[in-house]
Amino acid sequence: MGDIQGATLTERVVLAGILNLSTRGETPADSSDVRRAVRERLAETDADVGGVPSEADVIRAMESLRGAGLLEEISREDTSPVGKGRPRYGLEASGTELRDALASDERVAALVA
Repeated sequence: MGDIQGATLTERVVLAGILNLSTRGETPADSSDVRRAVRERLAETDADVGGVPSEADVIRAMESLRGAGLLEEISREDTSPVGKGRPRYGLEASGTELRDALASDERVAALVA
């Protein structure tokens, strides 16, 4: 498994969002999918993580999590007006291990419960 120990709070929130999407069979996911999942889960829980991360925060977090070996870029959806495409990510690490690691962090535990 990649390194979750050094992940920031935003990265952990984003990872929880991708984990929840993965559990529902909705990965690979792009940044807007992850933001939606985080927003939905925050509305259902009492997690106090400072609100829904911005689109830019989610993109940076996903790229950082990819670099840490926790996510993998699976595809690019070519919907960008400049033709760059939007990266879509899935879990690189074990979902069970990630869920356990996130559940041990009281700040985000409610997001993966």
